[in-house]
Parts: sequence; C-alpha cells; structure tokens
Amino acid sequence: MDRLRLLLWGAALSLALPAAAERPRFEGPGVRDPLADRELEAAQGMRRRGDFAAAAAAYESFAEHHPHSRRWAQALTAAAELHHWQLEAPAVAARLYERALEAPSDLPGVMPALTQRLSLERDRGGSLAELELIEHLLLRRSNAEYAPYLLLRAAKLLDSELHDPARALETAQRAVVRAAKTSWSDDALFLEASLLRRVGRAPEALRAWRQIIASQEPSLIVGEYDSDLLDDAYYQVAVTLEASDPRAAEEAYRAVAAEVPASVWVDDALWSARRLAQARGDAAQAAKDLERLTAARPASRHLKARAK
Repeated sequence: MDRLRLLLWGAALSLALPAAAERPRFEGPGVRDPLADRELEAAQGMRRRGDFAAAAAAYESFAEHHPHSRRWAQALTAAAELHHWQLEAPAVAARLYERALEAPSDLPGVMPALTQRLSLERDRGGSLAELELIEHLLLRRSNAEYAPYLLLRAAKLLDSELHDPARALETAQRAVVRAAKTSWSDDALFLEASLLRRVGRAPEALRAWRQIIASQEPSLIVGEYDSDLLDDAYYQVAVTLEASDPRAAEEAYRAVAAEVPASVWVDDALWSARRLAQARGDAAQAAKDLERLTAARPASRHLKARAK
C-alpha cells in the first residue's frame, strides 16, 4: 500500500501541473463519410447476426482505414467488447480498449472503453490491480475529462474494498479539486463528506453537504438545475447533526420534506423529526409531524408499522 500511496500522490501532482492539450487529430462533429458509414454498418450487421469474429475484424479494419473518424474509438471499443465477452480473448480486448483510450476523452466510445478496461483488470487481478491501472491512466492522461471519474473510483476502492478510509479521503479530496465545474463535482463532494463523517470530522462533512445544497438553482423558465444528490445532501445534513445538535437535526429533517418533497427520504425524515420532537417532550409538534407524514406519504412504512 505504500507504493500505491506514492502512486496516488504522483497522480495528484500530475493533476496539479499544467497538462498538454489533447491533440486535435480527429474530425469535427457533423463530418460524415459515406464509405465509413457503410463499413461501420456492415460491421454492425455481422455483430447482430452473431458472426463475432468477422465483426471484430471489421471494426478493427474500420479503425485502421479511418484513423481520423470521430467513431474511431467507438469502433475499437466495439471490437474489444466482442473479444472480451463473446470471443473469450481478454488480452486482445485489453489491448483494444487501451487503443481506444488514446483518443480525446470526449469522443464516443471512450468512456465505455474505460469502464470495461477497469472491469477487465479487476477480473484478472482484483481491486488492487484495478487501483494500479487507475493510477497508470491518471499519470498518462491527467487532463482527460474522465480523470475525476478515475479518482472517485480509486477513492471508493480504497474505502470499501481495501479498507483504508484515510487514503480514500485523500483521494476523494483530490477528486473534489479536479472535478470543480464538471458534472462530477457533486459526486466528489458527497463522497468526501461521507468519508469525513466516517473518520470523525463531522463539521467538515456538513460543509461539504451544504455546498451541494447551495448549488440548488430554481429557474422560472426551464425548471431547476438541481443536483441528483440534492435530497441526499439535505438528509445527510440532518443525520449528521443528530449526534451533536438534535434540535437542529429535527429542523433539518423537516427541511427535507419542505425543500425536496418528491425525495425518497421524506418518509424517514418526517418520522425522524417526530421522534426527536417526542424525545424533547413536544407532543404537539410530534403530532404535526405525524399529520404531515400521513398527508405526504400515506403508504409510509413507518405508518404501517405503527398501525400494526
């Protein structure tokens, strides 16, 4: 694990340094080539008919003859998938996935190549091998759009499978920095907050969850730009507060129902608010919470258990 820690810090350093721009080798969006279209359609037809070896060869031929096509990585990934899943040739699949990963990270086929290459490495060598591959990819392509995804995956491996929450937290915090202003930002913040609470740093965890909540942006024109983790963040704030400030937690549970009324957490949140009100002897408030829960979630599992 000491070697892995050095690799993780090396990846962090590479992410902090200016990275060379990915080379504009490929065609721009919207460029069509009728010959390339026919070749790709022929390969897809072979795949549908179950002629997997011929389809894999056709996809590789497409990549060889159309090296500037925006579907270059997509073709290589399709060939790799056939070798991976149908032709039982994992070494060939690994080589083709890695070729696809040489393309700019926003091209079609690159993310599937990445996730399946990692899955293949896990199958071959377990979570430690996957982590080493992640660090290799981070060092090789530190400016890739998928770098935050790799850091998040590394943090989760370190936490749940390698049982090293401290190093998982270090990696998650690097993911927060790298994911700023990307679609991975809230995922990184949420993971960081969960790990902070686990290692006993609840005030910092609360700040991270509240940062997700602060991104809530209602719009009168096109609805809302809310994070998928918004309701989870509201609920986790309440859960975290309960250990140190039950009264604040009680209000935070009610905020779940008020701010994200469609959330799956409304049931648990209102029941918890009622429980805390009862614990401090406020029967009137507990009754209000029960009434609110009955109206909002008539099929609540808590109400069903209470009725029994």
